Amino acid sequence: MINKLFAFLLFTIALSFYSCTQQSTDLNPKKVLLIVENRLSTSIEMSIKQYKTDLENEGYLVEVTEEVNASTPPAEIRKILQKEYDENNNLACAVLIGNIAAPLFNDKANQGDPYWHDYLADFYYMDLDGIWEDSDNNGVFDEHKDTEINLWSKIRKKLNLGDNRTPEIWVSRIRTDMLTSLGDEISLFKKYFEKNHNYRTGKLNIPKKRAFVVSAGVDVLKSDWGANPGKIYSDLEINQFHQNLGDSLRKILNSEDGYEWGVINVFSGPRIHHFSYFFYL
Repeated sequence: MINKLFAFLLFTIALSFYSCTQQSTDLNPKKVLLIVENRLSTSIEMSIKQYKTDLENEGYLVEVTEEVNASTPPAEIRKILQKEYDENNNLACAVLIGNIAAPLFNDKANQGDPYWHDYLADFYYMDLDGIWEDSDNNGVFDEHKDTEINLWSKIRKKLNLGDNRTPEIWVSRIRTDMLTSLGDEISLFKKYFEKNHNYRTGKLNIPKKRAFVVSAGVDVLKSDWGANPGKIYSDLEINQFHQNLGDSLRKILNSEDGYEWGVINVFSGPRIHHFSYFFYL
């Protein structure tokens, strides 16, 4: 048994080295998969067609699937993505449109804690070859592993052979049914895709190339919890650790000139919500 395991490890190491040194000869354009909640397929059909055309005009292959509904389990959605990725090895991303199931993750020891609550993990849809486990079958993933064999995982890490827990594709969401205060779901979808089309075709007046930072709890420019927009923007407005951050954000968002990007960092939880102030312990 030990000899067979050792032979398997040597073979896999050799295969990993071979794969890492091969240059891709795949000249196919990258694919975008649009996963549309089937409840919306008729209502926003024209908007999806326009979005598909816009992406194709930018050089992407685009496929639309409407086989998913709000009750489709995350595991089935991931299988769709895995199949698309494995067949042609050209899937770059997936856009989830509508009420598409969002997987939950939390360390097992923290489950049930009102502060360290379960959190949404669309990374489950991005990492297509890592191993995700729900050890107690309660609907919340509690472990994300490189491989089933812990020894092999350690060898891969030691030899810097990569990690199966990295993303193969990126995933984004477009959902409007939770924004009832802004309008009905279908109208908001149509308005979004119209604006998206205008942006991609140069018909939309976009804000000046500048950014803002509003942070109540950490120095966003230095903390790993933040970002560093100063590397991209020379025109940068920063408001941190002030008493009137709510008012500052409102003023920034109402600016006539607008901002291209914003970083908003807020500490919040079931017991605290620090936006206009922050206690230093």
